[in-house]
Amino acid sequence: MLPDTAMRSVLPRPEPVLLLLLSLGGCGDGGAASAPEAVVWDSAGVTMVENAGLAEVGDLDWAVSESPEVSIGVLDGDPAYQFYQVQDAFRMEDGRILVANAGSGEVRVYDASGVHLDSWGGAGEGPGEFAHTTAVGLWPGTDSVAVWDLRLSRVSLFDADGTFGRTERLGEAGGLQRVRGVWPLPSGRLVLMGVEFGDFSDAGGMMRFPERFVLTEMDGSLVSELGAFPGMETWVRFSGEAANIIRLPLARGNVAAQVGNGMVIGSNESFELSFFDADGALTHITRVDTPPREVTEALVRGEIEYRADNMPEEARAGYRASMSDIPAPESLPAFSEVVDDPMGNVWVRLFRLPSETGPTEWAVLDSEGALRGRVHTPEGVRVYQIGADFIVGSWEDELEVERVQVWGLTR
Repeated sequence: MLPDTAMRSVLPRPEPVLLLLLSLGGCGDGGAASAPEAVVWDSAGVTMVENAGLAEVGDLDWAVSESPEVSIGVLDGDPAYQFYQVQDAFRMEDGRILVANAGSGEVRVYDASGVHLDSWGGAGEGPGEFAHTTAVGLWPGTDSVAVWDLRLSRVSLFDADGTFGRTERLGEAGGLQRVRGVWPLPSGRLVLMGVEFGDFSDAGGMMRFPERFVLTEMDGSLVSELGAFPGMETWVRFSGEAANIIRLPLARGNVAAQVGNGMVIGSNESFELSFFDADGALTHITRVDTPPREVTEALVRGEIEYRADNMPEEARAGYRASMSDIPAPESLPAFSEVVDDPMGNVWVRLFRLPSETGPTEWAVLDSEGALRGRVHTPEGVRVYQIGADFIVGSWEDELEVERVQVWGLTR
């Protein structure tokens, strides 16, 4: 999923020169040793971790509570408990739950039991306001709460009581055309991502615009390049001089997350994750031997119908027509999300079709990239944060009522 000039091409897969075995017995934070040993070898100073297939991996003896310990959200009633387009949620050390509610342009604050305490910001482009509350968390090295606004390419900082402090504008930081993602590192530096559209006036058809990741100081000055990864599979169709960019059904792309002191970027056309340290250096690449899942015409049509059913009725026919000549990807994505936990584990959510039911399945890696086992989270819960003994996520019921929930986690 990397272009010819990026990291994968300069890290060919030679015969192993240094062979190790990682045994997962006796892991420090519990969990049965349920994965075969990983093969580890060195390639030009980068550790390569080769794991067995998921079919050979059992479940860890970790369990999510049968019901949420806290559930916030109502169909009717106080607007402070009505959510629309929840993008992120985060539980503070004092138990407060912060929710990025993009529909109202707010960060809503609840106590540990789910009682509404305050709402920060509001829709707008002024200081402390938001066009799209995309993510919320702590600003590294401080006790300030940072709120990322994708549409305005900026971070707004609040103190722990919700008083607005300042705005960090990241529009073209790090030499990017436009910042479209930001991940603060514990070191106080930032990983930024921008999409490199380039000039495609004479092109058309299936394209993957590179996503360039850079490490910067807080002021946006460039420290190092992590690399350029092909972005989401899209279909470009021209109408006169206008270009329509359409996401392919079942599209593959990149998944990125801040993990530990560094960063992980994954190319989900296969199960492969690249780990970077706090200085932006590639330290190890982990792979899981997972055969690609075939894409059939029925799967493509099912994805199109699923999306059409979630659109306003007047838009459905036009959408179906626009997708009539869109090609399918060669295979399904291998995974769709990466989240770390404070124990040093990396949780990788396996891709599932909208029509697939049952608990969500995760493959759990240790901090060195070795596969530990599988874990399941409740069906339909979108996970934002994994703590030592809890999970924060959102869930939508059959009436499309959004709820932010905290689930217990035992290990």
